[in-house]
Amino acid sequence: MTERSRGLFANVLRCRSRETGQQFAAKFSSRARYGEDCSAEIYHEIALLSLCAPSPRIVGLHDVFETPSEIIIVMEFAPGGDLQTIIDDNLVPFESDVVKFVRQLVEGLVYLHERKIAHLDIKVCAM
Repeated sequence: MTERSRGLFANVLRCRSRETGQQFAAKFSSRARYGEDCSAEIYHEIALLSLCAPSPRIVGLHDVFETPSEIIIVMEFAPGGDLQTIIDDNLVPFESDVVKFVRQLVEGLVYLHERKIAHLDIKVCAM
């Protein structure tokens, strides 16, 4: 496994199946945040990912594993990374690329809204 990103309460690692060699993103989420049990929030995320399958604009859920301290969500691997990585690497996207990013974002939001799901945390590092 190699690290892809680190957040305040979760780390995302790139991993691969020993059986197939297929790559995935494994999100390791701590059950406890500031001494409070946050398992319900993580299970909510898992339920939303399940509701959104299949969609070409929403990362697919592959599997879920649990330990006493963490819940690991195994998801589809997006090899291009996120928009924040492009910005952090000082890569200036072409206007045509920006149009593509925005179109994909809007298509994903439409998909969610058709299912009565509101995304309340849209940010560059999640695209």
